[in-house]
Amino acid sequence: MRVKCISTFPSEEQIAELGKEFYRERDFHLTLGKEYVVFALEFHRESKTLGTGAWVAILTDFDVLTTVPLCLFNLTDGQLSRHWRAEVLKDQTVLISPPLLLRDFFYEELAELEGQAVADFNRLRSQMEREAWESQEGAESTPARGPR
Repeated sequence: MRVKCISTFPSEEQIAELGKEFYRERDFHLTLGKEYVVFALEFHRESKTLGTGAWVAILTDFDVLTTVPLCLFNLTDGQLSRHWRAEVLKDQTVLISPPLLLRDFFYEELAELEGQAVADFNRLRSQMEREAWESQEGAESTPARGPR
């Protein structure tokens, strides 16, 4: 799955849709017009920092794996990854992700450049990027819709 950046930060209307829980004090480190491989999808309801809506896990322009509101992108290839599994958390958050990214503290280990986490992610990254860019069934560029 791939998405193309159409905005680097949510508009006031999109922030209103994300809800009062959305934490504004952040920079997503995106480039307008750039395509990103989606490593995971997340659907949150009243998350303490994300608010309510759909988010994608991507590698930012600084090569950091993070989650970003889906409303900042158009979908350019809707082919779902064969690596994804779905999980529903107690708070009804839905995660569609490779099991590796669901591992407790994985994002923190990766950010701290812990050897095993980096090696595991690099292996997964290679597979998912190859899968995403080789996909022949890319959807036409369509806006990603925010929460309803």
